[in-house]
Amino acid sequence: LPGDYYELVNDCKKIVAKDSNINVVMVAAKCISALARGLRKEFGKYALLAIEPCMERFKEKKQNVVDILREACDSIYPSTNLE
Repeated sequence: LPGDYYELVNDCKKIVAKDSNINVVMVAAKCISALARGLRKEFGKYALLAIEPCMERFKEKKQNVVDILREACDSIYPSTNLE
């Protein structure tokens, strides 16, 4: 459904970027992933906002966290115009 998801995406972005609790980060990344899949092209306006902290967090040592971040990036990608 079209709507304004800016606050939700922004809150999830902040959690992924700065939270020290890995479990909370993983849930926020899953939320971003679900929003991107659900909104499809409509997520495009939030794509750069959401993908940046996910990419920065790839340096995480735990593989399960990296997998969820990768899933989020893969979900965001179709809503962008990146090649």
